Amino acid sequence: MVAVKVKFFGVVRGLTDGPSTVVEMDNDATLADLLEELHKKYGKRFYDGVLCESNGLKGHVKLFMNDAEIDSRKLATTKVAVAGAAAETMLYVVPSTAGG
Repeated sequence: MVAVKVKFFGVVRGLTDGPSTVVEMDNDATLADLLEELHKKYGKRFYDGVLCESNGLKGHVKLFMNDAEIDSRKLATTKVAVAGAAAETMLYVVPSTAGG
């Protein structure tokens, strides 16, 4: 098992019950699996604000894992457990902002 720490920022924080959570996942779990667990935990409001059926994430939401931005097209193939790292992965859900 891997303990995935998830931190929420901006408007996404308002869709959850706090600024962060920890989700226990299997070592072979993907980011798509993690997002499904978050959907189960936070319900329709989280889904409507963060997720979509076409590519998994709405265009205004960005995921960062261990300081690297995640390509939303690779959610089903990106593992939450990072080889060589401790059994803990940081995932940041950050809504992108508009403007200059």
